[in-house]
Amino acid sequence: MMKLNEALIGMSFLLAVTSLSAQIDAEYNRSSVTPLLLKLEGENQAAKMEPFFEPEVGIKYYYNDLGFETFTAPLQRPRPKETVESFKELKESLTSSFSNKEEEAFGKEIAQALQNQNIGADILMIWAQQNEEGQFEALMERSNFNITARDSIKGVDPYKLETLKPLFFNNYIILIDVAEAGSIRELADENTRNIEDGVAMRYYAYFFKVGMTDDIFYNVVKPNFRSPKALTAYTYPIQYVGMKNKTYGVQIRPDPDPNTGKTLSNEELMSKLMEEAYNATFFKFERTIEEEAGVRTMIVNSKPILANIGKREGVKIDQRFFVSENRLNRKGESFVKRVAVVRATHRIGKNQNSLTNAEGEFFSTEFRKIHGGAINDGMVLSQKIDFGISVSAGISARDGNVVPAIRAAYNIAPLLHELFKDAPLEETRVFAEIILDKRKFEFSEDLSATRFGFGISKNLLLSTWIDAVPYIGYYAQSIGESTSQSYLKFGARFPITILHNVYLVPEAGITLQGDGDEYSNFPLGATVRVDF
Repeated sequence: MMKLNEALIGMSFLLAVTSLSAQIDAEYNRSSVTPLLLKLEGENQAAKMEPFFEPEVGIKYYYNDLGFETFTAPLQRPRPKETVESFKELKESLTSSFSNKEEEAFGKEIAQALQNQNIGADILMIWAQQNEEGQFEALMERSNFNITARDSIKGVDPYKLETLKPLFFNNYIILIDVAEAGSIRELADENTRNIEDGVAMRYYAYFFKVGMTDDIFYNVVKPNFRSPKALTAYTYPIQYVGMKNKTYGVQIRPDPDPNTGKTLSNEELMSKLMEEAYNATFFKFERTIEEEAGVRTMIVNSKPILANIGKREGVKIDQRFFVSENRLNRKGESFVKRVAVVRATHRIGKNQNSLTNAEGEFFSTEFRKIHGGAINDGMVLSQKIDFGISVSAGISARDGNVVPAIRAAYNIAPLLHELFKDAPLEETRVFAEIILDKRKFEFSEDLSATRFGFGISKNLLLSTWIDAVPYIGYYAQSIGESTSQSYLKFGARFPITILHNVYLVPEAGITLQGDGDEYSNFPLGATVRVDF
């Protein structure tokens, strides 16, 4: 009975903590990004690659388009170009990188160059753009996901700017430094044997942030927002955030088409190489600012639930999103109301290389509702942190005994999805379980019996409120100082939704192997499951 009480206390604690955390919904502040090529003193690599540089930031960020794509800095790279005489040495040269000390020092030098040219002021001017009616067009557009700000920024009153203050703290700059680029034969010795035909490049990527502070916002930005001259007179600090190093790319020329005899030109290969480098850079950038990289966008279709996001935004199978809408209280004030919770299905938009398909339609991801009410077109979809971990505590009924049971599970669907792209593997979990028991024997007093098990389960969606989760597990039991034979257990769990991440889970099973005197053929159980 004591162990049963402990299990019930544990269930209550999990429920209370999760109920509290479910009410916490931080305001979303979408980041803004400025991607540029870096041109260094005495080098022409950036100019060589500029025709192929076509930056896209996707629906996840605002694009601070400065009207130019190359930033020139009066600096020299710490490590000079290396001379190579073979394709093997070329690859080693391309993968060479700065030391940690060199990369941080050079990154800070670039940050100072950005600050000296006051690129922060150029970015702030994008925010301050006004239309013919004197309205702040950029602010009105960028307040779509900040509900309170959206209702405030309709006129020209700079004092309402405070509702959008957090957005001014998320202005990032990406600089791609192309150290070497050209045909493989240009970069290596022409006389090298067995050299591949194609193009190659070595590049670095640096990440910076406009160093906005409360002091700058209240004393410079807010009072001068309608005065471009005053707004750009201030020199805004630039912070070095991080770097992607050890980066190189190679595009080998494919064999000619057997029908036409044509193959890709150097220009086409360089375009693919630049696109590959940019996508890899943006992926690293998102991992660097992961805390601010949560997706928020509009639902474009409610049956099925679709949004124009996908691989580019880092969407993965089973990722959790909140669905919300703007509502008015009795005073006519706007507030955000969470309507439902959804998870991404295995149908994830393949927009990593392009936002649209061959027909010009946006790639979209399909979602399934796991909690909440009706979802309509135009509602806001917000990504939430999801670790894929589940913890359950409850009871197991066996031979008339009701004993504590604890289970932990991990969602392996994101891993499997990389191997089986089109398979419906939503909520496939591996689990481990411990059941604490007491057994009665004629020849002795009651003995403690601990059952250990592990297995795999697969969620089958029945409705928003209840699922079926068939599972198979391998179990072994320890009684006193001896160990009884192991057995297989099949069964199904039926999670009933309480909150979006809290479930009451009854289950029923059957054992495949074991002595009937020692094992129940039809074990039952019930737990409370919390998903993190």
